[in-house]
Amino acid sequence: MTEINNRDEFDEMVIELFEDVVNTNSDEDYKNESISFSDRAKELIHTTAEYARAIDFYNDLNDVYRTEKDEYAELAKTKSASLIWLDMCYKIANAPTRLHMQCVPVLLIPILDDKLRSESNDDT
Repeated sequence: MTEINNRDEFDEMVIELFEDVVNTNSDEDYKNESISFSDRAKELIHTTAEYARAIDFYNDLNDVYRTEKDEYAELAKTKSASLIWLDMCYKIANAPTRLHMQCVPVLLIPILDDKLRSESNDDT
């Protein structure tokens, strides 16, 4: 597993993650909300989630973002990893500012990582 040392490396890994998921799935997969995550994508999700969980922004959220993150984590308990991924893509594409767009992966990739791990444990 690769360690991330700074935000630029995080952003590069998030871009690699998006490229991997796009290349792994067809338009039909997106339409059917059945996204597949390759082993590489899962590794990238876990690595970026660990970085996100360790940064001050994730841990020192103001009340608005903390409430939003907690509400989304609760809602994610009933959503599949595919739907969390699609929600994340929607939130990035429709973010009102560049700052909002950059914050979405920091907040949602750890939730996606938790979901993939729980789905993986359910399969075993």
